[in-house]
Amino acid sequence: MGHYDQAIKAFMRASDIKAEDAQLQYNLGLAYFKDELYNMAVEHFRICAQLDPKHPYVYNNLAFIYNMHGYYPETINVCNKAKLDNPDGCFNCYRHWSFALYKKGELAKAVKKIKKAISIDPADPDNWIVWGLILRTVGINDSARHKFEQALERDPCNETAKFEIDVLDKI
Repeated sequence: MGHYDQAIKAFMRASDIKAEDAQLQYNLGLAYFKDELYNMAVEHFRICAQLDPKHPYVYNNLAFIYNMHGYYPETINVCNKAKLDNPDGCFNCYRHWSFALYKKGELAKAVKKIKKAISIDPADPDNWIVWGLILRTVGINDSARHKFEQALERDPCNETAKFEIDVLDKI
């Protein structure tokens, strides 16, 4: 319902009773994230990961927040940890990992990670967008366009893919 401040209060009361519940810490992290209190979100996602290293979504959310704030080394570290601690649950981390490598200028490594992400989830349009961004950065515009078109095939309303195709049209 969007009452994140109330959710935080309720989760904090529950945490007073059972702080070692990984899912509770994860939910608290989500509530903080939705309330745009990212430091607190990270804190509770980290607690969740310590309590349950195989949690299916915690590494993805940490990597997302780190990328969102430009903390690319932290993204890479958390994705590597996800791969080691929970290989089956780090599927979304490969996209975040690739994006962080891309932003750091490590394009060859970024391509390897995004190919892994697409091999795991070819239906995810964001995977195709990241690959397109990498290709556009190095001037391989025809292939970049193809990746953005792949994203649009999976999500015809994807604004990022539309924007990137418009950028390519202007080049």
